[in-house]
Amino acid sequence: MRDMTACESTIPANLRGDAERWLSQLEQCVSALQASASQLPDGDSLMLAEASNDTMKTLAFARRILAGDVPLGERSDSRWVPVKEPSRALASLVKLHCDRLGGTPTDLIELARACLPEEQYRPFLLMVGDVLGSVFINLTRAVWNDYPEYAPPGWKTD
Repeated sequence: MRDMTACESTIPANLRGDAERWLSQLEQCVSALQASASQLPDGDSLMLAEASNDTMKTLAFARRILAGDVPLGERSDSRWVPVKEPSRALASLVKLHCDRLGGTPTDLIELARACLPEEQYRPFLLMVGDVLGSVFINLTRAVWNDYPEYAPPGWKTD
C-alpha cells in the first residue's frame, strides 16, 4: 500500500471525484474523435492523431495529479500540437464529438474554491486551465476560427 501524498490528503475526495468524472467525460469525447479519424483523408487523420494524442497526454497528466503521483501545480509537458487548416470533414468530426469539450467546468471550479485553501486553489485552477488549453489549442481553435458556424455562441474570429 502506498503512502498518502500531500495531494491525496489535502484534495477532498468529493472534489477529486468530480475532477476525475470531468476528465473521464473529456477522455470519452477525445476517444470518440480518435475512433472516427479513419473516416478522414490521411493528412487530416494524421494531424488529428497528433493533436488528440497530445491532449490525451495532458488529460493523463491531470489524472496523475489527482492521484497524488505528481504534485499539484506541476505542468504537463504538452507539445501543443494543434489542428491547422482543418477540412470541413475534420471540422465536422470535431464538432460532433467535441461540442462539450471547451466549456469551463464551473461547478468543479466553484467546488474547488469552497474546498481548497488559496495556496492549493490556484494550482488546481492551473491544472484545469492546462486541460482546457490543450483541448482548445489542439482540437477546437482552428475549427472555430475556420468554421464559425461550429463555434459556441459568442465566439469571435477577428
